[in-house]
Amino acid sequence: MCLRCSDDNCLRCDVPQSNETPLHFACKFGCPEVVDVLCSHPCVDKHCRNKYDQQPSSMICERRNRSKEVKQKIREYLEDRFYVPLLRAADNTLPPEISVPWCPGSPESCDRFYRPDRMMDSHKNPTKIIKAFVGPLNSSKAEEFHRLWKTPPRDRAGYFHHILKSDSQRGAERVGRELAHEKGYPWAEDWDFLQCFIDLSSREGLQMLDEHLRITEDEDPEGSRRFPVCDLMQEFEKVLLSVNHMIRRDEADDGSSVSSEEYFTADEDDDDRASSSASDDSGSSFKSTRSSAMLFINSFSFILSSDSPTKLDSEVLLALRDVEVDPLALPNVSRWRNRVLSYSSSETQR
Repeated sequence: MCLRCSDDNCLRCDVPQSNETPLHFACKFGCPEVVDVLCSHPCVDKHCRNKYDQQPSSMICERRNRSKEVKQKIREYLEDRFYVPLLRAADNTLPPEISVPWCPGSPESCDRFYRPDRMMDSHKNPTKIIKAFVGPLNSSKAEEFHRLWKTPPRDRAGYFHHILKSDSQRGAERVGRELAHEKGYPWAEDWDFLQCFIDLSSREGLQMLDEHLRITEDEDPEGSRRFPVCDLMQEFEKVLLSVNHMIRRDEADDGSSVSSEEYFTADEDDDDRASSSASDDSGSSFKSTRSSAMLFINSFSFILSSDSPTKLDSEVLLALRDVEVDPLALPNVSRWRNRVLSYSSSETQR
């Protein structure tokens, strides 16, 4: 009843005869899923008492579901919920930080998490933002995972160290993700292209990814069937013919002895000048066109129908490494993964 109401007061309402809240009833009737939902709400008081001075924790399974497993689940849900967050500098100039476990309802935990030095923004101490987290967990499990994430098991230290060294942008997330999945703990990380925190390997994450790919394909229906690099080469040939025509015309007008071969050799030998010539009035049409075309390619990921897999595609593929994708239930994810896997590692953009 109260779960359907958007008013926070309904989560604290009590039955007049017994002064029992929805949490009392969920515990008394042995409903761990309901207890989980109620305890996840910040306005729920886990220690409220009924007319018999009983807290929800003292009424677990009094009426139904008296199995040990159900009782243990409910006890865990009633404990304070902790999260182990991964922090990164907003400008990615500092190594990632695996922060101490944080409990939203604990003043002490919040004081540790929101220290003044964390909130200060300067070139020496940039603001840090949460990029991933494990939880909710009880206090002991959160502390254990915090130690494990910071100092992986000795027999796998070399493996995780290689991940951290080879992937500075998402290596810490990959380590945390793998450890969380092994432990069966809830995991979520920030995926900008989905604009949310999600575990991509979860059912919800896979559905979101499939929907994203479907929308992308609908917006650009020919994107998966054309090859932009080939199209660009044809455009380059057109520009080349146009530039040659202009050079021949200029030579006829002023007798210049500069050849088209010398011009393009100079352009190819100086990548820095070529990249800046797009905003330089003295640059050639060929150089300006090439700069804007390459910027267009690099500004879109393969997930957004580019010409070849990007680092983002590799990161998403790693997140789904051990996931079985049903082509009937997730057709877009299935097609995307098969397409990415058809490229060699050397063909993947870095």
